[in-house]
Amino acid sequence: MTYLVAVTEVIYDEEYIIKEMLATGEYGINAHPISHEAMIEFVKDREWQIEHHLFLDRYEIPANISIKNEDWDTLFYAENNVEIK
Repeated sequence: MTYLVAVTEVIYDEEYIIKEMLATGEYGINAHPISHEAMIEFVKDREWQIEHHLFLDRYEIPANISIKNEDWDTLFYAENNVEIK
């Protein structure tokens, strides 16, 4: 069986992430604090929702998401375990 693998890389600027977090109203003054861990969770939730909206809810395909820092250390990794048929 032959496979094609598509990889999308999104690079988020920390200032952009903070701005987006504040815009939700869930973070910042009198809300959840903005921490490094909260930024990772925010990006993870956003990217996983995009994957579900575009692909995973329509097709049974394997997918994974990883979040890395500028040194390429993995901060978060998850995958859906769909078998290719």
